[in-house]
This record gives sequence, structure tokens and C-alpha cells, in this order.
Amino acid sequence: MRLCLTLALIFLWSATAQAGPWMREKGAVFLSFSHSRFESGDHRDNETKLYLEYGLSERFTLGLDAGQGEYYGDQSAIAFLRTPIGRSDGASRLAVEMGLGAFRDDLTPTATPEMTLRPGLSWGRGIDTRFGSGWITVETLAERRIGEDDTAYKADTTFGLNASDNTKLIMQFQSGDYPGSDPYLRLAPSLVREFAPGRHLELGLRHGLAGETTTGVKIGTWLSF
Repeated sequence: MRLCLTLALIFLWSATAQAGPWMREKGAVFLSFSHSRFESGDHRDNETKLYLEYGLSERFTLGLDAGQGEYYGDQSAIAFLRTPIGRSDGASRLAVEMGLGAFRDDLTPTATPEMTLRPGLSWGRGIDTRFGSGWITVETLAERRIGEDDTAYKADTTFGLNASDNTKLIMQFQSGDYPGSDPYLRLAPSLVREFAPGRHLELGLRHGLAGETTTGVKIGTWLSF
């Protein structure tokens, strides 16, 4: 806990480049792979994620958000389309997206994937600080499995800092409310370092602040083409 609080102070201004209201340039590709290992309550879990964005045009970004957890055997894959709302020449940005995909919470051969609808709204703003330029994003998602009455909600607030030409500091507050579970709040700081043009390595932590007792580590890569 003391380590997480220390990192929170170090990474007070930070953010992530793999989402938010900013569109990808036409033809540009962003790809991220990550693997997390964490403890939550009395079990340990491994989680693998893939995130992809492709710039269809100046106003449309196509993406894929997929992942798999080992302990519960859950799998998900959501394809989404994002477009900006309102002016694109101001300091702030606003975008809306619509996602459609499938979720399966059991890896047995008889498990049937459930169709999932996932609309989202995101806001972002570039900032200048005494430590360098950065940005703030707020991303909200509602996830509803078709044929069910319950809806899951998620909201992530991220602060970002370009600490140097090849180093980014990230502080993210993750929150959510899923059917059958208590609402949660997590702290997720990380450090992203560019080791070659368009190639980044991400090292991060994760700690539950409310609603859960998750503690873990994350390693990932960011690739831009």
C-alpha cells in the first residue's frame, strides 16, 4: 500500500495514448499487448489483453478491444467505431463510440458467447505543466449483453505527462459497477518508455482502493505504424 501511495505522488500528472477522444490519423495503426498478474481476495489471476486502433479517416477510428482472464476463464472481444463530437480545433475534445462484440465467461467447449453492445463517451484535454506537456482523459462505457436486463458501467480517469521525449508517466483511476459485484475503484500507475521509434514498453501496478482488494503488476508493449 505504501508503495502504491508513493507512486501516486510521483505520477500525479500522467495519461495513456491508447484511447480517448483523439482520432488516429488516416491509415495509422496503434497496437498494444499487455499481460497482468494480480491477487484479488483469495485467488490469483493472469489477464492478457490486446488493443488495436486504425485510422479509417480524419473523423473515424476503428478499433478492437479483446482480453482473456485465466482464473474465471472469461473471454471478450469488442470491435468499436469512434468519431468526434463538436469542434476539433479547441483545447478539449469529445468523442462518442459504439462497440459490438461477444463475451464468454467459461472456457469449456459447451460455453456459448454472449453478444455484447458497448456504447461509450470520452473527453480529453491537453495540458501544460511545469514538468512538461500532458493530457487528461475521462472515458465512460456502458456494457450490455444482448438478452439480459443488467448493464455494467465503467469510467476511467487518466492524467498524463510527457516527462521527456521518450518517457511517459501514467496515473489512471479505474472505476466500475458490474452486476452481482460491488462498485470498485482502482489505482493504476505506470511508466512507458520508447526504446525504438514507434515502439514502447509499459510497466505498471494495480491496486484496489474500494470495493475490491486487487494488487498486481502489468507489462505491455505499444506499437505504432
